[in-house]
Amino acid sequence: MKKLIKLNINNAKDFLRAYGIFLLIIALGLQLKFHSIESKYFWYDEIETIMHTSGIPDKNYDAQFALNEVKNIDFYQDKLRLNTQDYSMYSQITGVFSMPQLTPLHPLLLIFWSKIVGDEFVHYRLFNTFLFFLLLPFLFLLCKTLFKSNESGWIALSLIAVSPFFDIYTKEARYVILWTFFIILNSYFFLKAYENNKKIWWWCYSVSGILLMYASLLSGLLILSQLIVVAIVFKRYYTPFFLSILIITIAYLPWMINIGIHIEEIFQSLQWHKSGQSSSFYTPFIGQFIGFAHVFISFENVIWSYVHIFLTPGGFRFTFDLVLAGIMIILILISFINMLKNGRHVARGIVLSLIIVPLTTFWLYDLIFVGRISFLWRYQVVAFIGILLVVTHFLHYLYTTKNKLFKVIFIVLSLFGIFSIYIVSLNKCYTTLGSCNGWDNFNIAERISHSTGH
Repeated sequence: MKKLIKLNINNAKDFLRAYGIFLLIIALGLQLKFHSIESKYFWYDEIETIMHTSGIPDKNYDAQFALNEVKNIDFYQDKLRLNTQDYSMYSQITGVFSMPQLTPLHPLLLIFWSKIVGDEFVHYRLFNTFLFFLLLPFLFLLCKTLFKSNESGWIALSLIAVSPFFDIYTKEARYVILWTFFIILNSYFFLKAYENNKKIWWWCYSVSGILLMYASLLSGLLILSQLIVVAIVFKRYYTPFFLSILIITIAYLPWMINIGIHIEEIFQSLQWHKSGQSSSFYTPFIGQFIGFAHVFISFENVIWSYVHIFLTPGGFRFTFDLVLAGIMIILILISFINMLKNGRHVARGIVLSLIIVPLTTFWLYDLIFVGRISFLWRYQVVAFIGILLVVTHFLHYLYTTKNKLFKVIFIVLSLFGIFSIYIVSLNKCYTTLGSCNGWDNFNIAERISHSTGH
């Protein structure tokens, strides 16, 4: 018995000696997920999320608010506490499925979450915190399977734990972390299906693909990247892959029909994506590359400053955050080259397609429609996961080759990520730039009124 205890102690010591630095960074990152989660003002997009979760269509929501009538702020706050309203779960669910949404799974799951956990503002945000914790083991498994190493999994978990981009959406009541979860889950099942070619993994891929599509219509970019990988790398898996795609398409068809019925309304709601200002062919790439950098370092957690810098005549100016972004872009490019040179054939195909497909798609969209979607980074999570994996691969390469640069780069990235999260969390509103412009709880009435056209 004593020998067994001593052996377990020695194993624990060896584990901590090998992975202690990763565990420390992950623990700090996870602790920061709760820092200031209650103190930031519940802002416009989060209110929209709760409005959709109520199951009441936007066009009917304003019927609850009489014109020219002053109400106590508690009246408006209670409208966002769904359990205190006279909503049945059935009416909420059917209401969600009747709306022309592009991300219907998030409000649907939020209905069940609020019934179980509660309907205070912080509870809506804690759903994403829960999902973030849930995605970590699948990210570890994805990296372990992709790069054939436990160490790569620990590196990836460390990077995402202190990522300022993912941190802000972990603390907001929006769909991005749910989408991230299913991107990672679906990518893992896709890889397992390739390695084992067993029905169970293809079924897991199909089911996760259905949920992925309902999490965001932009998940089609991930499916497209997988199609390219199958065509080039996994050629012998045409039949099971296309059967899976057929299952996903049939399951998503009702929602595609719903989108088609409301297509004009959807296009109208997305008009703000257009910049109205023509730009050079390389400008969308700038927006996306700066977004890539913000996966790891960012003291300005909002894209509008970069929209102004690059899409407004005379708006360009150097900022400390922009300089840091430039340094990070260099690291990402080096990681990209390293993946091309040293990555396994399968890993190279999967990871690079995750980046190239969205990058090309958004670039073409912005050029053709004079848009600014390349600067709207929450739409680019597929590519951001690819960037996370590319940098993970490079750091893992340095780690396994015992290159001293590993410790330098890893520690610098970790510290900048931690400081980024902390600095951004100090601000009361969703952006660190300027004042909050009165975006506090007393402004909920105005936000609801604005959302409903009053």
